[in-house]
Amino acid sequence: MSDFDLVVAGGGLSGLMSAIFAARHGKKVLVITRGSGILAIGGGTIDVLGFLPDGTRLASPFAGLDRLPARHPYAIMGADAVRDALEAFLVLTEEQGFPYSRNGDDNMPVITSLGAVKPSYLVPQSMDVRCLAKAKRVHVVGVQGLKDFGPAFIAGELGRRSDFAGKEILPSLLASPFTPGRDLSPLDLARYLDRPDGTAWLIQRLREQIGEPDAMRPDVVLLPPVLGTRATPQAHAVVRDGAKLEVCETVGLPPAVTGLRLHHLLLRLLKKYDVDLIEESAVTGSYIENGRCLFLSTNNDGRERRYRAKAYIIATGGVLGDGFVVQPDRALEPIFGLELPTSPADPGWAMPHAYPSCVDHDGSASAGAHGFALLGPAVDARLRPVNNNGKPMCDNVFFVGKTLGGYDHAGEKSGNGVAIATAWHAVRQAFAAD
Repeated sequence: MSDFDLVVAGGGLSGLMSAIFAARHGKKVLVITRGSGILAIGGGTIDVLGFLPDGTRLASPFAGLDRLPARHPYAIMGADAVRDALEAFLVLTEEQGFPYSRNGDDNMPVITSLGAVKPSYLVPQSMDVRCLAKAKRVHVVGVQGLKDFGPAFIAGELGRRSDFAGKEILPSLLASPFTPGRDLSPLDLARYLDRPDGTAWLIQRLREQIGEPDAMRPDVVLLPPVLGTRATPQAHAVVRDGAKLEVCETVGLPPAVTGLRLHHLLLRLLKKYDVDLIEESAVTGSYIENGRCLFLSTNNDGRERRYRAKAYIIATGGVLGDGFVVQPDRALEPIFGLELPTSPADPGWAMPHAYPSCVDHDGSASAGAHGFALLGPAVDARLRPVNNNGKPMCDNVFFVGKTLGGYDHAGEKSGNGVAIATAWHAVRQAFAAD
């Protein structure tokens, strides 16, 4: 049995950020993960809060933090913890040479590969489309054979939006750098653009397709997410400077290259701070004595292994990460055997139109919310699981990210923000006495 300061169960964004925050401050950390969750296939942007639970769109995520239900993770932690966590994330990305952009306290628009526009708070520099505000002419540029990116469709969708009124939006299609007729994924092209000959190809094709600088040249070129797989701004800078164009990436459909970059960045940080990582393994049990967890256990190939630490963070991803067991008449968190306050047997779990609503354990309804996303254990202000009397069940166990529940990450556009903020808060609470 090995001893650590912190053992983290789960390798998604909340789990890895918990490990990095703790290790950065000198703690000995172990991460046990079955996979990377949706982190490696997500969009790579940090959505903090784009909409209130009632659907109200927010210009700034911080304008809505005091208007959230009491069970929402942001309401539990408070606005200061959210701000501190985001600042800490920005410091890490800057230090690693992969800085994120922000627009003060306001959300920024992010364009998707379906031509939609979503609000996000922090975005990689290659996806910062604020330059579109003053643009008069925009080209949406795809590549022959590239799946899930239709320039004409995207241009048409953007052209119907009021915030793009008065702009000329034109689709363009570049010849493929590979065998004619070959189907391509964004990852295929991103790997090609990791190489100097790949960026040279794109620069040359953009010059040929769009022409040399003149009055008819576009102000901005929108690309699929193909500017390399690495968590560096190099490919973006090379293409932008070589083509003498303002170039921006869209957010792709999963599996997205932009999420892969963020995942690579976090793995780089794990290595930098000497975090131990056990992959392809899942925490299956725990041992509690006198209100404290003494160890977590795994069971691979019929052999139990135990991992002991001063504190434990559970980041197993809730329903989407297979972190909960959901049965017809009950729902529970299996590592600690916690009965979840809202279960599938509750009224309102299912709606006639296929998308569930949720009735919180306090009886308040969340309009239009996805019930599976709101499912999670009751916790105190330190993110420790509590019993029916509100008393902590384990003094040294903390829940983070989607394992918490209480928020609709998709509807609110809050998933990655909650992941980072709860990771930061849990680590601070775990080692508050140090």
